[in-house]
Amino acid sequence: MITNGGVPPNSNEAAGYQFPGPTDNVQDVAIGATGMITVTTTKNAGNGTFVMVPTYQNGQITWGCHRLSLQARYMPENCRSAK
Repeated sequence: MITNGGVPPNSNEAAGYQFPGPTDNVQDVAIGATGMITVTTTKNAGNGTFVMVPTYQNGQITWGCHRLSLQARYMPENCRSAK
């Protein structure tokens, strides 16, 4: 955001990010509107999705987690209480 005139990226390309390819646990990572990051996991890691949602305030970014179709037990530890 700092290098983009204060505007959050809305795609992998706008963020300068290229997904390096699937791993044993992550199938895809995509950056969307307002800089939201969608993570799609493989069967090994629950075969679902969750999002990391940024909140911008006073030049700071705080991240929140939201489960979409991924069971809580497969979420990153600091996101397991996410709804």
